[in-house]
This record gives sequence, C-alpha cells and structure tokens, in this order.
Amino acid sequence: MQVSPHEITDRGPGATSTALSRDPAFRPVIREGTQSHSGQAKAIVETSNPKTPSDDEAPSFRRSGLTVIELACRELGKLLEFNEATNVASRVDPELEHKVPRLSPNGIWEALDSVGRNDAVLVAFEEAVRAYLDLVPAVLTRGGLMVAGRKYYSKAEAFQEALGSVAEKQETDVKVYVLSCCLRHVWFEWNHRLIQLDVRYPIPVSRLVKDMSLAEALEYHQHMAARIAAHDNHRRAAHAHVEEDFKAQTGMSLNSGTRTRGRPKRGGAAARQEAKEAKETTAGRQTKKLSRSRVSF
Repeated sequence: MQVSPHEITDRGPGATSTALSRDPAFRPVIREGTQSHSGQAKAIVETSNPKTPSDDEAPSFRRSGLTVIELACRELGKLLEFNEATNVASRVDPELEHKVPRLSPNGIWEALDSVGRNDAVLVAFEEAVRAYLDLVPAVLTRGGLMVAGRKYYSKAEAFQEALGSVAEKQETDVKVYVLSCCLRHVWFEWNHRLIQLDVRYPIPVSRLVKDMSLAEALEYHQHMAARIAAHDNHRRAAHAHVEEDFKAQTGMSLNSGTRTRGRPKRGGAAARQEAKEAKETTAGRQTKKLSRSRVSF
C-alpha cells in the first residue's frame, strides 16, 4: 500500500483532522485546502471541471431514484470508468511510450510507477490497518467473534489459537479494526499479528447484507434485540394458551403424571390398552374408559 505525501482537498469531510492517519508518519507533508469564502481559491482546478450550459428557463432539478449508498456506488463506478476509459495520449512521455500498456490514466500510472516516478510512501498493509481503520469493541467467544451482532470467523491457525483460549461459555471483550462503511471483513489482533476475519451467517445472504456499514449493522442489531424481547413475551403467552386449552378439553394439567422408578414396560397389557384407546379415539368412537394412570413419561 502507498500513501501520497501531498494532499489537496475541498472543504468537506476530507479536510477535517479525523480524515488523516492516527500515525504522524503517514500524514501528508504538504496539505492544500480551499480558503474560506473564496470560490476561486483553486481556479486551475475549478476551471478544468466540465461546465453545464445554462439558459433563462425556470430552475429545475433531476430527482434520483437511488439510495445514498447506491449513489455512492455509482460515483465510484464513474471514477473507475474515467481512470480506465479516458484517452490521455497527449500526456504520454515518448521515452516511456513502450511501457504504457493503455492510453488511460491507469496505464500512465502503471508505466510511471514501474520506473519509480511517484511520490508515494510505501506502507505495509498491517501498518495501514492500524493507522487508518477504526477500532471498535467486539466480543470473543468459543464460536467466533461478534461485532455489532454479526459473527466473524477464520480458519487461520492464529485465530483458532485465540478461540482455544476462551472457555466454553466465556465472553471476552476485545477490540477489532473495521472499515466503517463496509463490515464484510474485520481485523483482529492476536499476539501482535493481524488476522482478517470474514462475516458468517447461518443462512445464505446477499452481498448487500454482507457489505453493511457499521451504522447499519448496529441499527439492525438493536432492531432485532427489540423483536427478540417481544417474541419472548409471545412465547410465554403461547405456552399459557396451549396449557389452558389442554386443561379445558381434558380437565388435566399439561404435565400431569407421577414419576415412577425403573423403565416403562413395552408390549404389555397396558401398552395394548393404550393402543386400543388411541385407535378408537382417532376413528371417532368414544372410549368407554380412559386409563390415565398407566401412561408413562
């Protein structure tokens, strides 16, 4: 992974201090931002942007049918298309023309990068994770790692060692690194090593579910916790309803019976009598005498 020492930003989230690395070594050496109340502070950049012709008609706008996440995905796709499809033949260095695989910004970058003509600072992947990703609380159990109600797992030997350090019903509070906009993967540190964990669901789910953001996962976790609490009340009510209905039909308690020593006998006279009573009841004929004392639990 490589990080540029120079940074140019508009006045937005990228211009705040929280957008920078927590590690001072990875922060930009030169940082340029738009001046306050100065729309032409970056005239060269602004004038190179495409212009939209205007007329004297009444103002109007186009309302998108996409969600915020879908709009972000669309803009990322447009950026990828621009870097791969734009013709920048006029910017190809004749001395490097034979190294340019494609006449696109990506092609020129690959050629310049192959000869070391870039300002990037080489950063190891593990250092980048610790420097840029958010550190959030998680719970380590014997079955995996829980983050925002989602289970994460890996077959890596180091993670199996971490699971082995937890007792059967023990829960250990830990910290993990996450990319807040997408929780498909998290990074768990064990014995000074980063382990990449993948989200795991007990049923097949779509890619959109796996790619939930941290805020979406937390909101869904709280929503399901409220539904589970409501279902507990429903479960108790259903049990009470079945018990009352059984008592109204039979006059007996749902768990009526006595505990007797030994094992229930099979194939005896009591069993034959019970089979006869069951057959007559299912056939629609009322049994003359129901023997309840011989029923074994």
